[in-house]
Amino acid sequence: MTRYFSKISVSVVFMSIFSLANIGFAQIVKKDTVQKRLSIGIDIAKPVIYMIDKNKFEVEGSISYSNINNFNPIVEFGLENVELSQSDTIKTYEYQSDGKFFRIGFDYNTFRRNLFGENNMVFFGFRYGYANQNHSAKNIIINDKFWPKRYTSLSTQEIQTHWLELTSGIKVQFFKYFAAGWTVRFSYIIDQQNTSSVKPYYIPGIGKGAEKYNFGFTYSLYYTFPL
Repeated sequence: MTRYFSKISVSVVFMSIFSLANIGFAQIVKKDTVQKRLSIGIDIAKPVIYMIDKNKFEVEGSISYSNINNFNPIVEFGLENVELSQSDTIKTYEYQSDGKFFRIGFDYNTFRRNLFGENNMVFFGFRYGYANQNHSAKNIIINDKFWPKRYTSLSTQEIQTHWLELTSGIKVQFFKYFAAGWTVRFSYIIDQQNTSSVKPYYIPGIGKGAEKYNFGFTYSLYYTFPL
């Protein structure tokens, strides 16, 4: 499955670069003029992943504003639900987590060949992120060769996570008000207020909870409102 998604990611990257090259060299480039606009985006990769892996359901959207100097303020937000279970000779459990998150920051557009009204980007950016989630586990059974089975559970606990994030990506306008693009994310957890002795399996908006560093990927569809 990992190899399959890797092939898709590579294809998306080359298609995006090819599209931007066509924009830059096949059109007559006018003086770059920044048009103020508001863009609303939704990550369309997460629903596809959910069709393959039913254990994790995520929804993510974004709102960004283009003004001057190619700095685009952006707010991203989403929800996540995780349900995992395991039953074997070593241990048995049922794990559940619900949470929400937001990120706030900016993207800086380095692409200089937009015609007036176009919304193509080759960018890097920065985010501050916050997630709040509740997780629990029940029917935990731990088997041991030398000791009797141990039965336990984890009551619902709240976890708050703060992190910083670096981003990079490409956005290509393919119709008058529509664009699509991918974003690569590198996040670093700076603080976590965890009332539980158990780390969350996933953290909304980041990824695996056992890791302080995480890499992520989003592929979004955007609709732009000229202002």
